[in-house]
Amino acid sequence: MQERVADVDNAIESIVRSLGRRIGERKLAVALLLELSKCNLLRDGIGKVQGCILLLVTMASSDDSQAATDAQELLENLSFSDQNIILMTKANYFRHFLQRISTGDFLA
Repeated sequence: MQERVADVDNAIESIVRSLGRRIGERKLAVALLLELSKCNLLRDGIGKVQGCILLLVTMASSDDSQAATDAQELLENLSFSDQNIILMTKANYFRHFLQRISTGDFLA
């Protein structure tokens, strides 16, 4: 299924836009993105969508525990990329930045 999503123009962008909508749609979008992030091909594209990291950081501190957990797991999956970690840090989410610094694996 993930490969088919990658073939559809703007599919990831459409799903990311749903992160900014009503709570029900937001929860479904983050759960879907979390599942899609398990595919390397799609994971690369998710973090590149403008505003995605900021929306996920906001959701990670949500009152909805499931949405917050999914957002945190998705941020974890996206932390493979230095650029994503920089975006997380700019959004005041320092967890992965601090992990990199503490392990001596500095960002390029």
